[in-house]
Amino acid sequence: MSMKTLQSSSGAGNGRLTRAVLDGPCAVWHPIVAGLLERQSRLCERLESLSREQAGHVREGRGDALVGVLADRQHIIDEVLEVGAALDPFRASRAQLLRRLGPAERAAVEMKVEQIASSIERVRVQDEADRAELESRRRGVADELAGLVRGRGAVAAYRGHSRVGAERALDSETRG
Repeated sequence: MSMKTLQSSSGAGNGRLTRAVLDGPCAVWHPIVAGLLERQSRLCERLESLSREQAGHVREGRGDALVGVLADRQHIIDEVLEVGAALDPFRASRAQLLRRLGPAERAAVEMKVEQIASSIERVRVQDEADRAELESRRRGVADELAGLVRGRGAVAAYRGHSRVGAERALDSETRG
């Protein structure tokens, strides 16, 4: 969804959240803010769902599926950032603007903001766990590769040493 669609889908005038709109009546800007917060909340729920899917792919070692989920997540993150940018004017004066709302409206906005923050935190925690799991697997693969290299080096050294020993044995037989 483009920024223009986000801004015009709010229903109030041109739907753009500007300083002038925020200085106006709550009945004008509140529906815009509520709509943007609802959109961001749905996006964060989708991001959380993708995060759980990602965790499954990490646990099961499904790299191709993981790449697909990461691409889907990037699209959602881009949209979250767009909505966040549309909310910037509200965020800059949030405390002052919330005081202008009635108690029920203020509570609804604060609850939605908390839901969004909690969702983002759960995604962050899961991402950190997935990162640690991937790092552990990477170290395991690196250790296995290092073991293979050491093993090949030992085999090569043994072969080289065996040849030298065999050549010495041949030399002593031909001289004797």
